[in-house]
Amino acid sequence: MSVGPPSICLACKHLRSASTCAAYPARIPRAILFQHYDHRTPFAGDGGIRFETATGKQHLVEAFDHVERLIADRGEERYLLAASTTSAAMS
Repeated sequence: MSVGPPSICLACKHLRSASTCAAYPARIPRAILFQHYDHRTPFAGDGGIRFETATGKQHLVEAFDHVERLIADRGEERYLLAASTTSAAMS
């Protein structure tokens, strides 16, 4: 069994709890929380609030980006959803 990297949300200055943040106070969409979408780019319903690195968490972002590069080098697609994703697919 393989386990993916932890959510980049853990390094975000907007994170409030394990599943809520300033952009999504009710619940972070699964697509973002489970790393199917890079929330450094706009996502429906985020109100313009996107991932920003929290103080002291840059090392987590660097590790996340390293894993993403490794996946890309293997020719695999990590981010399954595009910015044009419909609302129905986001929950």
